[in-house]
Amino acid sequence: MIPIQIDLSSESIEMAIRRLKEVQENLREGVGELINTLANEGAEQANAAYGDWPVKAEAEVDEEENIGYINVDGDMPLIAEFGAGDATLDPSTLFENSPVTPVAPGTYSLLEGSQEYYKTGQWHFGGQIYNEVFPRQGLHMAKVFITENSTEIAQEVIKL
Repeated sequence: MIPIQIDLSSESIEMAIRRLKEVQENLREGVGELINTLANEGAEQANAAYGDWPVKAEAEVDEEENIGYINVDGDMPLIAEFGAGDATLDPSTLFENSPVTPVAPGTYSLLEGSQEYYKTGQWHFGGQIYNEVFPRQGLHMAKVFITENSTEIAQEVIKL
C-alpha cells in the first residue's frame, strides 16, 4: 500500500481524499475477487484431496453478501470427508461447525444402512469385509489452504 501523506494545504487534502476513494473502490472490488479466488482455490484443494473418490467440490459465491462456500456433492460426501467405521473422524476436531447429519463410528450403519457395522463392528461390501474407510478430508484441506494462504492471496488480489 502506498502511504498517504498530507500537509496542511487544500491541494494536499484533496489529493488524499482522492487517494482514499481510490483505495475504497479497490477494496470494494478486491474483496469480491478475493472471496471468489479463495473459494475456487479451496475447492481445487478439496478435489485434489478427494482424489478418485466419486465426489466433487465446487465453489459458490454470494456476491451480494460477499460470502464464499465450498459445496461437496456426489457419492457419500460425509464418508469421503470424515471416513467410516473405526476410521471415522470427529468433525468437531476439524471444523468449528459440525454437519447437520450425525457423524460418529456406526451412525451411517444405524441411520441409513443395514446396521451391520453398528451391531458387529464390520460390514460386507462388494464381496469384502470392512471395518473402516479412511477419510480424504477434502474440505479440511481446503480450510487449511485458505487459512495458510489468505493473506498472501489477498495481497495479490487487492490492489491498494
